[in-house]
Amino acid sequence: MANPPTMTAPRAKLAASAAVLMPFITVVAAILLAVAGYFLLLVPKIRPLMAGGAYDFSAIKTQLASDEDYIKKMMESLDGYSKLEEAKLSRVAAIMPLEADIPGLMVQIDEIARANKMALQSIDTATDEKNVSPLGRKVVRISLSLTGGDYAQFKLLLADLERSLRLFDVATLSFGADGKAYGVVLKTYYIDRKATPTAKK
Repeated sequence: MANPPTMTAPRAKLAASAAVLMPFITVVAAILLAVAGYFLLLVPKIRPLMAGGAYDFSAIKTQLASDEDYIKKMMESLDGYSKLEEAKLSRVAAIMPLEADIPGLMVQIDEIARANKMALQSIDTATDEKNVSPLGRKVVRISLSLTGGDYAQFKLLLADLERSLRLFDVATLSFGADGKAYGVVLKTYYIDRKATPTAKK
């Protein structure tokens, strides 16, 4: 039987070198695969978590701190508001109510007229729906017709209107020929909650 062919010396040397280098080559290949996998698979996944990414924790923490500070200030404001005396709150509501309260206006003006020995002959009111301030303030225009009393009493009536908690601005005055009939146009104000910026949001 013929003997199997034997490997020449150079080929045998090359095979021996390859066998020695194989573990090193395997380790290098594994490292290259790991690096490639990191950049191709992991980096796209963790990029949103890096600085400036969509899920950057530092930006979220900054926003959270800002929100917590805002909530703290709101709670302090609410606490301060709850400590206000009821009388002060009622006074503010009387100065600038949250509704026109036309019946209340009529009663108040009639009481002031009677206190000055004058008679309220007629009263007409109209709310200006077009001119609204940025904070929702609206104007109620009031036209009065009064009789009785002399000019001194009429001046006292105007003074009482000025001292009233409810804000009144005198727009126009008119006098009858007999000196005992008067016409007054007043403006008063209220806050329409439906027209405030908070209500529009």
